[in-house]
Amino acid sequence: MSIALKVFVRNIFRLNIIATVKLSLFMGTGWKFLVFRNGRVSIDRRSTIKIGESFYFNSKFNHRDPFPSFLSMYEHSTLQVDRHFSIHSNARVSVAAGATLSLGSGYINSNAAIACFESITIGYDVAIAENVVIRDSDNHEIPDGRHIKTRPVTIGNHVWIGMNSMILKGVTIGDGCIVAAGSVVNKNFPANCLIGGVPAKILKEHIQWKL
Repeated sequence: MSIALKVFVRNIFRLNIIATVKLSLFMGTGWKFLVFRNGRVSIDRRSTIKIGESFYFNSKFNHRDPFPSFLSMYEHSTLQVDRHFSIHSNARVSVAAGATLSLGSGYINSNAAIACFESITIGYDVAIAENVVIRDSDNHEIPDGRHIKTRPVTIGNHVWIGMNSMILKGVTIGDGCIVAAGSVVNKNFPANCLIGGVPAKILKEHIQWKL
């Protein structure tokens, strides 16, 4: 029995069995994509899912947590998970047609809202707190000849994003950064910075943090 299948069996009473089995059999995830109880997924058959180690969707700190998460993937979209990544309860994750959501390793706490219309890349060893919004598009046009509606988002390795923060289109956050709670990040930041505010700015440089 493979390691992934053993993990599936160990968690079987905590899972949305139907969703997890469908993903394994019809999307080829090999028991590495576990949808926990109350998790819901809507996956277009023309989309692609690549799981390196494991992906837990709607995982919970407390098994009595009643809040559901929802993942929608549209035609020719891609979800790629390299190592182990968890998205906790009450998340809303959408990957639009032709878009790619790439996850390295780490977790996103409850009440996440991720809207990927082109490309969102999240690195390794990442900790993202409650109520965080990450989106790479404004979704609406401003006809002034300069407005770009959608631009990729890149979050580096070992980044900590505090609760109630918003990461907006076109942003790159360097490795080792901390994003203070309640920040609105609308521009690029270099590695190892503490950033915060509305809009966010550098509060301190050359910082380090530990999980």
